[in-house]
Amino acid sequence: MTKRKVWRYKCDFCGRTSCGGGAMASHEERCFKNPKRHCPICQVQWPIEALAGPIAALATITPETEAVLIKAISDRVDGCPACICAAIQQAPLPMTHWENYDLWGGNVISEGEIRYWVSWNYAKARDAYRAEMAADERPGF
Repeated sequence: MTKRKVWRYKCDFCGRTSCGGGAMASHEERCFKNPKRHCPICQVQWPIEALAGPIAALATITPETEAVLIKAISDRVDGCPACICAAIQQAPLPMTHWENYDLWGGNVISEGEIRYWVSWNYAKARDAYRAEMAADERPGF
């Protein structure tokens, strides 16, 4: 049996871990929860002062106001999906209601306050953004 110690590196912002220090340094530079991140998509260096208001406004988000707040963030970052996601990740999203988790038969196994999750989808927005960028680069006919 062989036994050896291995270093693990942990992101100071999101808690992600890795065995490679270089990979973790690269991750931390662009981590969505890093308030001083460097966006790999639009090359913008955070913090973005114009986002302070919309990020603070996300603290009072409701299903009715979500579209307006996401649109305000999108307008300030020129539609960059990574910057929109970072703004959502860094926002103090509110807790909304208590939820009971039950198993079959109605046995409550735990209860706790559930966070309001934004229904905006990063993967769909990223794919649409990439398709738009690719269409802009194609020569017109």
